Amino acid sequence: MQTVKVSDEQIKRAGDLIEISGKALGCGVIRLDKDSCVRSKDESVKKVYTYDGTHTSEQGAECNGRLVARRVCEMICQLDN
Repeated sequence: MQTVKVSDEQIKRAGDLIEISGKALGCGVIRLDKDSCVRSKDESVKKVYTYDGTHTSEQGAECNGRLVARRVCEMICQLDN
């Protein structure tokens, strides 16, 4: 997930490593740095989905929870096919 505390590039590199590892292990990976309600540029201007630019607010947690639930359902449906 993006944060105002670390550069987007550092977050992307960490996410890339996690994704490579997941593929090697045959596991699905949900990239919250790419697809999340938390956007570092937005949160650096006005905190909506985080309290401090990193830790999700109730609204941010709910938004990310819906996104993760949807992605998990998609992964399960792919297994059924």
